[in-house]
Amino acid sequence: MQPVISCTGFGEQFIRIAAAHDIHARMLYKDLSLTQAADEVVFGVLQPDTGGLVAVDKNGTVAMPYNTKGMFRGTPRGMVSFRHISGNELRCWQKVYYSNSEVCLKD
Repeated sequence: MQPVISCTGFGEQFIRIAAAHDIHARMLYKDLSLTQAADEVVFGVLQPDTGGLVAVDKNGTVAMPYNTKGMFRGTPRGMVSFRHISGNELRCWQKVYYSNSEVCLKD
């Protein structure tokens, strides 16, 4: 299963090197972890001061490397999922807990 990857920065550079594809290929063919593959691409293939990415693999491992002076990012510290079936309707929602706040995500 491939990771979910979102890139930010100078988009043309990420597209030119197919950054997300490259990370997945390194995981498959070099048997690297998500963190190792993402670091290789961000620090070894991308031009310096280009941007960064946020990636999550099937195990929930998060990688957030960047090669700029800074990049705002964050991960939840806990998640609770709820499902409710009423008739033919399935409703899903999650509460995501951040440092000192709570955000509700609805599908």
